[in-house]
Amino acid sequence: MKLTKLLSAILALCLVLALFVACDSSDSSYPTNNVNQGQQTEKETEKETEKETEEETEKETEKKPEVNNIFLSKSELTLGIGETVNLIATVSPGNVETTLTWSSSDDFVVEVNDQGKVTAKSEGDAVIKVEAPNGVLAVCNVTVKIKTGKVTGTVTYKYNNYVGNKADTGALVILVSKSVTSLPDSLGLGLISGLPEGCYGKKVDGSGNYTFDNVPIGEYYLIIVSKNTNENMDRVTGYGSWGDAYSLFSDKGKENALRHAKLHKTRTTSITVLDGQTTTYSYDFGITYI
Repeated sequence: MKLTKLLSAILALCLVLALFVACDSSDSSYPTNNVNQGQQTEKETEKETEKETEEETEKETEKKPEVNNIFLSKSELTLGIGETVNLIATVSPGNVETTLTWSSSDDFVVEVNDQGKVTAKSEGDAVIKVEAPNGVLAVCNVTVKIKTGKVTGTVTYKYNNYVGNKADTGALVILVSKSVTSLPDSLGLGLISGLPEGCYGKKVDGSGNYTFDNVPIGEYYLIIVSKNTNENMDRVTGYGSWGDAYSLFSDKGKENALRHAKLHKTRTTSITVLDGQTTTYSYDFGITYI
């Protein structure tokens, strides 16, 4: 009997212990699983974040195309004062988007704008530079000089039907640049000393010839005032023979030109002086009467 009770007590204790272990095991397994799952989720999130960061870093560190070279349409230029040229810059590789900076080593000699337009200002040498933001550049060496040409010709008149043509020795030949805005009153009287810049005067030699060397290129009035011919002079409106240049005189100069034109026949024309070339203009005033 006692043995039976003891066995029953032991069995009951075993059941209690079994239930306690089972409950403890069941309760502890649940939170353990949650912790593991949480740790895995955090690790996955960290990996994803790291991956995204790496991708963003790669994008940021990925180099954009840069200019490797710049080619200019001209590497050397020779310009006359006032001339302009448009330089064209081409970058390599061609798909690069960039902003180029233009500059001149001497703005007093030559200027350049942000589109590559070069303007010659005064005699001298300068370097035009075009540069990319990464320092790649190209240059054009520019020389600015006064471009000149030559003007020459012969002036004659016919002494009479028997003697024939003769050199109009002493006739005045006057070049007036069309950039000139006023003429000295003395020129209206045929005085060619002290002419302003852009005006040139000479007398015809004994052979009837005249020559102007190193004349700056451009448009000019060429005026010839005969020394020996007086036929068909317009003694009323003779000033008209001074052509458009007449308007460059002051009132006093116009009076002088009118007086001079009544005494000496005048011929006015327009000519163009080109770089390194000779412009020839000859004129025969015809018969005169002494």
